[in-house]
Amino acid sequence: ETAVAWDKWDEAAKRDLMKDMEIYTKQLKQIVDVMIDFSLFSSETINLRQSPVDVKSAIAQVVSDVTDGFKGSLPIDLHVAVADDLRVQADPARFNQVIQALLDNAVKFTPAGGHVQIKATKLGDTASIEMRDDGVGIPAEALPRIFEQFYQADNSKTRTFGGMGMGLALVERLTEAHGGRVEVESKEGEGSKFTVIWPLARATTEAPKAAAAAEGGFHVFDGGTL
Repeated sequence: ETAVAWDKWDEAAKRDLMKDMEIYTKQLKQIVDVMIDFSLFSSETINLRQSPVDVKSAIAQVVSDVTDGFKGSLPIDLHVAVADDLRVQADPARFNQVIQALLDNAVKFTPAGGHVQIKATKLGDTASIEMRDDGVGIPAEALPRIFEQFYQADNSKTRTFGGMGMGLALVERLTEAHGGRVEVESKEGEGSKFTVIWPLARATTEAPKAAAAAEGGFHVFDGGTL
């Protein structure tokens, strides 16, 4: 019966369904990946293969990936401002994962037609990456717990979109594993601003470490070498 129904659909309807399937499959994969990452953190077996990462290129890739999760374009107005030649010391995949989790969160909790801004600048020997939105915001009583695993602020937007409350917890753990930190400012009904402070890329004259160094349970490889 399904095959017969498929044959009766026009090409536009088929493409629409295939796009839905692609989106839901990616969402499921993200959930599974996050659960695996927390398991690695718990067992202290997560590896960070650090190298210089160009922030502008990384953010551009994240924006493209997040946009692919929607039909057409993003439902919000996104503005990106990144300083030229800004590079951080990071595991490239993990850095992208942090930025994507923050952008996913901002888009998720900002009404259609709202605004999200990503701003990245140099701050001393670190990079400051801000993710600001004019969405629903976070209740004051929820702010101290916002990075706890499985915690979600109890508001209508959270209940509408669901989720496991693991994305921001992973953002904090990955950022701190790289020697950085993440901060949040928010007011319910007015939006939120998440700021990631991340170490800049080290000078290329510094020799990469040839062996893994266990730092706080994380195996860190500089330069991607063993």
